[in-house]
Amino acid sequence: MNIYDLASTMLIGIVHVYAFQLFLGNSNVSKRFVFTIGTLFSTVVMTVLTTTHFVEFNLLAIFTFLVLLGLIEKQPIVRVMYFALLSIVLMTVVKNGLFQIVHYAYIESPFSYYISTPSLLLLCTLLFIVIMLFILRHSLAVAGRYLTESRLYVPTYMMLIMCNVLLAIVNYPTIQLLAKLNAQYGEQLYTFVLLIALLCIHAAINFTTAYVATFYSAVAAELILLLLVTSLTIYTIYIWRNHNEKMEHVIK
Repeated sequence: MNIYDLASTMLIGIVHVYAFQLFLGNSNVSKRFVFTIGTLFSTVVMTVLTTTHFVEFNLLAIFTFLVLLGLIEKQPIVRVMYFALLSIVLMTVVKNGLFQIVHYAYIESPFSYYISTPSLLLLCTLLFIVIMLFILRHSLAVAGRYLTESRLYVPTYMMLIMCNVLLAIVNYPTIQLLAKLNAQYGEQLYTFVLLIALLCIHAAINFTTAYVATFYSAVAAELILLLLVTSLTIYTIYIWRNHNEKMEHVIK
């Protein structure tokens, strides 16, 4: 593990903790608190992952840590679980989606001749996400409150549970049953998760930009949506290209 991998690992924890706090309504959360808890979060998750060697426990460890963090802050457990699920799905999809765009641009650009490590690409992606979270901090807090107070609360709750189960399947699981499902349907399931996440983000952006967002947060929100749509398109093309190559190989 090089310095870029270590920094990326720490930033993943910071991203999850920061997004979770924003959805809970803590738009003015201390940056020192986010950094400290995010670093502790990454350490715990990596310890669980390296000890168990089960990738499936990654999402479970993230969920458990965020729920405990919310309970320590004396938040209602149902609300805490909702925002933990929401943070996991959105941050995972945003991270993977933006990384697809960055990686595609990297392959097609002359920088591929000078930058040899993909770890730097992931680090840049995570830094961009942290910046966007900071710009959108007030809008995300309002969007989180709107989701829990609207009629979308129960349907999105069920949808988030389903998306987290699908993410456990598509993230290269080691449990035999999940690995078999991943081999057969992993690419299609991940596309479905991306689509659901885009619909949730689009609904939140429409609300925040129409009622509460500042000019800069509105521009940032639309930029994120544009990047995610582009990412979904690129990733879908990549999926079906691989699928067609596999089918041609089977036919031969």
